[in-house]
Amino acid sequence: MWARIVSWFQPRYWVWAALACALVLPWLRPGLTRLDLLVYDMLVPANATEAESVVVAVDDASIASLGRWPWPRALHARMIDVLREAGAKVVAYDVLFSEASSVDDDRLLAEAVKRAHKLVVPVAAVTDMQHGAYLIENMPAFRNGSVPGHVDTLLDVDGRWRRMFMTISGPDMVIQAMPWVALSLAGGAPHGHWGRGEQAAGDGRGWVRSAEVLLPAMADPVPMVPFVDALRHPEQFAGKVVFVGVTAHGLGPEYALSMGSRVTLASSPVVMAHAYEVLRESAQLIPAPAWLSKSLAMVVALPLLIWPLRPTTRWAKLLPMACVLLPLLLCWAALSLLRIWFEPVAATFVLTLGWLVWGSTLLMRATLEGNRVRRQAQATLFAVGEGVVVLGEDGLIRSANPVAVQMSRKVDMLGENIEQVLQLDDEGRFTLSRAMVQCRHTGRAVSMEQPVRLQVGAVCRDILVTVAPLPEEEAGHHGVVLALRDVTATVVAGQQLRHAATHDALTGLPNRSLLRDRMDQAIARAARAQQSVAILFMDLDRFKRINDSLGHAAGDEVIREVGRRLLQACRKQDTVARWGGDEFVIVLEDIAGRDAVITVVNKIVEAVAQEMTLSGMVFPCACSVGLAIAPEDGTDVDALLAMADAAMYRAKGNPTQRWAFFSSSLNLWTRDRLALEGEARRALVEGGFELFYQPQVDRVDGRLVGFEALLRWRRDDGEVMLPSEFIGMAEESSLILALGEWTLREAARQIVAWSSAGGPDVPISVNVSAKQCLDLQLVQLLSTILAETGISPDKLKLELTETAAMSDAAVVEELLDGIRQLGVGIALDDFGTGYSSLVYLRRFPIQQIKIDRSFVQDLTTQPEAAAIVKAIIGLAHGLGVPVVAEGVETSMQRDILLEHGCDILQGYLYARPLPAQDAARWGDMEKLHG
Repeated sequence: MWARIVSWFQPRYWVWAALACALVLPWLRPGLTRLDLLVYDMLVPANATEAESVVVAVDDASIASLGRWPWPRALHARMIDVLREAGAKVVAYDVLFSEASSVDDDRLLAEAVKRAHKLVVPVAAVTDMQHGAYLIENMPAFRNGSVPGHVDTLLDVDGRWRRMFMTISGPDMVIQAMPWVALSLAGGAPHGHWGRGEQAAGDGRGWVRSAEVLLPAMADPVPMVPFVDALRHPEQFAGKVVFVGVTAHGLGPEYALSMGSRVTLASSPVVMAHAYEVLRESAQLIPAPAWLSKSLAMVVALPLLIWPLRPTTRWAKLLPMACVLLPLLLCWAALSLLRIWFEPVAATFVLTLGWLVWGSTLLMRATLEGNRVRRQAQATLFAVGEGVVVLGEDGLIRSANPVAVQMSRKVDMLGENIEQVLQLDDEGRFTLSRAMVQCRHTGRAVSMEQPVRLQVGAVCRDILVTVAPLPEEEAGHHGVVLALRDVTATVVAGQQLRHAATHDALTGLPNRSLLRDRMDQAIARAARAQQSVAILFMDLDRFKRINDSLGHAAGDEVIREVGRRLLQACRKQDTVARWGGDEFVIVLEDIAGRDAVITVVNKIVEAVAQEMTLSGMVFPCACSVGLAIAPEDGTDVDALLAMADAAMYRAKGNPTQRWAFFSSSLNLWTRDRLALEGEARRALVEGGFELFYQPQVDRVDGRLVGFEALLRWRRDDGEVMLPSEFIGMAEESSLILALGEWTLREAARQIVAWSSAGGPDVPISVNVSAKQCLDLQLVQLLSTILAETGISPDKLKLELTETAAMSDAAVVEELLDGIRQLGVGIALDDFGTGYSSLVYLRRFPIQQIKIDRSFVQDLTTQPEAAAIVKAIIGLAHGLGVPVVAEGVETSMQRDILLEHGCDILQGYLYARPLPAQDAARWGDMEKLHG
């Protein structure tokens, strides 16, 4: 039946829509007109401009001050003279004087009008039942020397004033609107075409309205000055177009005028001033002819009439909806481009009704097609790759496809209870039963979020079940269909992926991601139970040697074995995770106090320290552990890990204690060290470092024989930091390599500068860090600096400490040979404080040995120091190497050193480290002194 109705109705849907519109539109016309006006107010923006006109208002305050209305015409004559004398550009006097008054008053008014420069007087057009259509004009004397302008107004159906006719014409006259006349007198001229005319009702004395325009709202009201204030302060009207009229309540008509987003009541002079401002800006709109608005619907509907009833694409289906919006779009385009307004609502209404009828036919057709497709879908259930079981209202099986039979391993299942056929565990039976109840109650399909476990013989399968309702005619009032999908492989793969995402591949322990989650949970549980959680950060000692000597495979086996030992040493509720490399993190929950934590830590250290056998080799293993306690040290996971990490590094530095608790001083040290590193890197780029130079003098005559370059850091606050305060940080962060390169380049640059200026011509010694001593690129760097600056190699000397020289003797020997081949001098600094091998000392190309200042400081107080100094000098002289003593501060120290034969002296006794300019002057003074 529905198919016959649709087939009969479809080709005629636009005909039915047109008939419905023909019947309904006449009744809806007033409402549609109001909607058109609403669209007009929404689409037409308010005219925002700085007003040139001013309204002089005969308001309530002026009447109270000057007397009852109407006023003597002499007062109006005075106002006309005042505005003329004030220099008003145009005066539009919107007050009707249709009847004569006293002779003197009329004479004064006529004379004032005659004296006026540019004056517009009103002419009102009136239509009433008794007199028909006629004009109300001012008295003849008032017309002499003035220009008439009509003040005819026309309200829309919603009572608002939006339109004006620029001219009205009678049998023998044509009168322009007052705003147009005022604009013409002011030197402007309105632009654009005017709208259609309208014949006024009445006899032969009637008139015709013509040149209709629509006026947008004003963003801001036209300035208004009370009449009495205008008489007192007329200077404000110079160069203005002034509209004079009655605004007092009850003395004249008031019109609803749109003012931005609000509506206000305005009197005739305000309306005229508003119209003047719109015309001055040429912002008026032209109404389209009535025939255009009425025929727009048929023009727009034409594509739909020939559009196929069976659209094949999504865009084709959207065309009717787009056509519904087309009148509004055309209206907006005509307003924006042509400043023409036509009424779009009637056309939109016609198209909307047609679209609804068209859509209804498609919906009915889709409904019939859906019923057919649903019946076909029911027939194909037996061919799908999932198990399908149809249950009646009583829960007994009505039908099942072959896949469901294979899943249950039960051939004859018709009439059986589903719970007896599917061997589910208790949780699975409860979940399935709840899903079927929910499906029957809501009438919608229910898909289980988690699979249920199905026992198939000796094998368990994971089955995902979807329960859907069936129509009454298929399986009773509350029949359902079960779709069974075997997701065993997907579940196993998902479990493997989840385990791989949260566990370490090498040890099987939780990784960082799972560790953070468990730490969050542990801290939350501890907070609720008012307990503590211990975070242990463990690192293996000397693990790099295992990798380097036995290979990474052996290192991996060590990591796995340590993981097994940690699991055995901890409780089941504790978390043992691999952080990375040879680092592990252990989370201890429900701890009784620090003593209990120490017990567990000692147990862990002992378990890890047991001997391990790899590749037939037995070797001990050791670790260092840092501890942080939550919430005592904090509750943030990352902060606690950083604290435990910092404590672990402190434990590494203590050979007698393999573990250490975190303390606030450690955290402060870490933050300060990071901040200091960042500031130092910035200072290196911005020129915050500089070199000071300490003189070195000959023992015999005290002449200058060299300088030692000493690094200084001048911080932003003016503080000068010594190397001892930041070199340790630079060594740890590898910033020392960049600092070392800068120091070498700056020292070479200073040698060039002194040479060009005739300054000191002596070598400059530069300290080399331990990392630079192990970097063979140092030779290439020196070669580049020498080539760039052109200095003589013997003017540059490198000082390396005894400890750095012995850190890797073979590498250092190769490095020093390369430096010596360049011709750069080499000095061994801080001699006596390390553990030198005399064999390497003999093999190294050392040209100078420097005695550490600690021995020089104790020369006068400790005989042992004097003996060591004497031995060092004798050893150096035996090797043919001169000796430098640094830190010489007293004459007694100097005398002892001279007595033992020290070659060169350096210290505060001679000069403190000096900036480059002061060091040059010191060298010049030594020349003069010499």
